[in-house]
Amino acid sequence: MSLQISAIPSSPSAQEMSHVAKRRSANFHPSLWGDYFLRYASDSYSMNFHGVEEQIEMLKEEVKKMVAAIVPTSQKLDLIDQIQRLGIAYCLQGVIDEQLEQIHKSYFELNDGDHNLDDLHMVALLFRLLRQSGYRISCGMFMNRSVKSPFR
Repeated sequence: MSLQISAIPSSPSAQEMSHVAKRRSANFHPSLWGDYFLRYASDSYSMNFHGVEEQIEMLKEEVKKMVAAIVPTSQKLDLIDQIQRLGIAYCLQGVIDEQLEQIHKSYFELNDGDHNLDDLHMVALLFRLLRQSGYRISCGMFMNRSVKSPFR
């Protein structure tokens, strides 16, 4: 009943080597569509996109100007949030970082700006955007609200 176990692998026998695996083939009927979709896909690469890159660059510059031109901080935060949710923040990362740095300085270092910290939506948005960008923000900013909440 003893079984010998060896750490050295044994070579396959000649019988196993002569056995070649046969692949089964299913004789499916030809497709009704033929190669229509294969031809369609290859034609899509030949489409011409004149001026798309220039239009994209023009739109990027327009959005950069929009972000820089908005004066109220709450509207600027909303626009930055919408840009991030659309998934195009990577194109405008420099402008977004610059604006968030300016907002951080005005709120927490220079203590000026429109301190509308009574709006919970704006405070939460400010907190999230600054935290995502790597700024150290205390969660105590939520406690400084003058609005009495029934949920305290």
